[in-house]
Amino acid sequence: MKKLLGWRVWGGVAVAALAAISVSFIAGFFYPIVLVFPEIPKMNEVMEVFLFIGGTAAIVAGGVVVPTLLLIGLPLYVTSVQRRKVSLRIFALGGFVTSLLLSLVLTALHVLNEFLMAKDFYFAVISILIAGPVTTSMFWVFVRPDRLA
Repeated sequence: MKKLLGWRVWGGVAVAALAAISVSFIAGFFYPIVLVFPEIPKMNEVMEVFLFIGGTAAIVAGGVVVPTLLLIGLPLYVTSVQRRKVSLRIFALGGFVTSLLLSLVLTALHVLNEFLMAKDFYFAVISILIAGPVTTSMFWVFVRPDRLA
């Protein structure tokens, strides 16, 4: 068990968290360009808005991804290594399934409380669905559990 949760795994958790936060920042940064503005305005006028939305998305992602990695990701990692199911495809699929679960939770909260506008809700779901496989793939690349099996 000590080999399963060594320094590489904790480094992988850090890399995965940074990957999810980066995906959220990039998606948030370009969100106003894609959905809000019908045409691209002068960049110097709206750069602060882009950075604010990207930073907000990254902060929210950081608050969600770390508990998700610790509560869902690490137990799935240990289980997959013990069962010798350690391919990149399995990890990316696990990340996508986890992101689907998080999207369902977000959808339920949105339907019950309507705390996001429609465009913001779609942005959040798409960001989650992209970040899940990216996060687990980056974890796999850093940890390379196929070497342990």
